[in-house]
Amino acid sequence: MLLRTLKAPDRKNFVFSLWEPSGFSSSSRYCDGYAAHRLDVCSRSAIAEILRDLNSFIVANTIETLIPAGIWATYFLAHYRSSLVVPSAFPLPEPEVIYRLNNKWAFYELVESLHVPTPVTLRVRQPDQLAALDIRYPVIIKPSVGGNSKGVVRCQTQRDLEAYLTANGEADSGYLIQDFIPGKDAVFGFLALKGEIKAWTLHTKERHSLRFFWEPRILRMAEKIIAHIDYSGPGNFDLMVREDVTDNFFFLECNPRIWASFGISCAYGVDFFQLGNQLRKSGCINPSMMTHVVKGCEVPYPSSGKFMRSWLQRPYGLPRGARTGFAWRTLLDPLPTIMERLRMKKMDVLSDDTAMLDVLRNFLGSQQ
Repeated sequence: MLLRTLKAPDRKNFVFSLWEPSGFSSSSRYCDGYAAHRLDVCSRSAIAEILRDLNSFIVANTIETLIPAGIWATYFLAHYRSSLVVPSAFPLPEPEVIYRLNNKWAFYELVESLHVPTPVTLRVRQPDQLAALDIRYPVIIKPSVGGNSKGVVRCQTQRDLEAYLTANGEADSGYLIQDFIPGKDAVFGFLALKGEIKAWTLHTKERHSLRFFWEPRILRMAEKIIAHIDYSGPGNFDLMVREDVTDNFFFLECNPRIWASFGISCAYGVDFFQLGNQLRKSGCINPSMMTHVVKGCEVPYPSSGKFMRSWLQRPYGLPRGARTGFAWRTLLDPLPTIMERLRMKKMDVLSDDTAMLDVLRNFLGSQQ
């Protein structure tokens, strides 16, 4: 996603891979150079070696800025930023802020304390805790940490919940049980500096597209959260939006990193990459640059599969502007997505990098 977003005639993109799944990007037509250094075990010597290799890679390829892809890379770069020879393209939050917001239970406690709309949420670790809880079905159950919708299941009965917990086993961080909210998934992507949102986009996920729209109440709630934690950097809030009630939006999760639809926001509205560079260098944004989408618009979905289905099912052919848009660029670069799907089926590891985040954080704590 990032490679397709950032590719430009006057810019080269290089990938330094810290964990196995990110290696799929080496097959992208928009990748100009690739190196890998897996950090399987955290130790002082291993960290020193990976920092040395990363700095050598930066110098050899004349890299000007770094962009962390994923929660693990964001946490790593936030902690070791002073040890690298070039800066991040974005302001970054403190490592502990990243870790806290990445935990869904900690985020729920935060928004609940700020009176931000959110579904009723309970936390459990094992099946025998369910009997004492007042649960109204259906509900959503999911791990307290993780991404890419891994482990998110809708349950209709207590038997469904018991089966889920039995199959997945006890987790240190527990599992969240949330009221099921019917509606549309929405994403509020933002760039902030010292507790102030500087740029943002908001969109829902439609059948074949993403619909950007404006909702001042969601913006006010997002500003409230960001100001309270004095956040700096890119991130997004996942929401559920309903059209049939007055209080029609609910904050679900926070991703304190570059989000999945980041490229769509850059290609069709707000160039977070350039805005982040401006904030990092001067602390302000050029007034001529677009910082949010006021007028609603609908754009092709960024996945190549949905884009093709949209093309075939629309009687009038390709969506307007698609041939020069981000979705078309995605269609022309299918190998990373295909390889990722084939490889993930065989991998006996998490499909996200949360596990490595815990390993690194525990190591850093042991060094204090």
